[in-house]
Amino acid sequence: MFKRIIITIFALSVASFSAHAVQVRPMYSEYAPSKKAGVLTVANTDKTEKTFQVIVERQLFEGGVRKSVKTTDLRFAPSIFKVPAGKVQTVRWALNAAATSADEQMYVITVKEVPDPAVIQLPGVHHLIDVKTAWIWRPEGLAPQLSARWDGGVLVVKNTGNASARLVDLVAGTVNKTGQIGYVFPGEEARFDVDGKAKVAVSVKVNGKDVILDAK
Repeated sequence: MFKRIIITIFALSVASFSAHAVQVRPMYSEYAPSKKAGVLTVANTDKTEKTFQVIVERQLFEGGVRKSVKTTDLRFAPSIFKVPAGKVQTVRWALNAAATSADEQMYVITVKEVPDPAVIQLPGVHHLIDVKTAWIWRPEGLAPQLSARWDGGVLVVKNTGNASARLVDLVAGTVNKTGQIGYVFPGEEARFDVDGKAKVAVSVKVNGKDVILDAK
């Protein structure tokens, strides 16, 4: 019996994503509340036509738990579209005025490949693209306030501020991790397994700025 295997390839929050036949721009973005509209581009660098869907989820941290909630705060047009081989699709987006808040708003935008029903039934391995990125609307004056401690090789970061913290390019002693490490929401204590050493200070970019965390 022939079997078909579906493999979803993920990418999350880099400046742009370019691999496995798709380029998505912009990826991670921070906006002022006055930014209400813009465009997303999806380039198909494959040799065959592909269909994509844009999905939006609001990111929340409530009761000590992260939550992803589908929302219509941020709308994309078109939200489902075909991109011929070698072509680029421009997708317009608009933020609902009712979504404006004095608090930070974070959304994860997913550009997901929709499989061709005829192709997906064929035996073999099928690679599907699933690109996720965070877009943040942050009012002026909001900022994270971080403290850190070591729990063995795990870095525990607590955010007592009023804005999320995006951690990138972490250095702790001999440990050097490039790229995105993760997020810490306001009020959250997040754990990152970075294989560090106890009582070593941490150098990391927080929302694009160089920060030293005096981890104990």
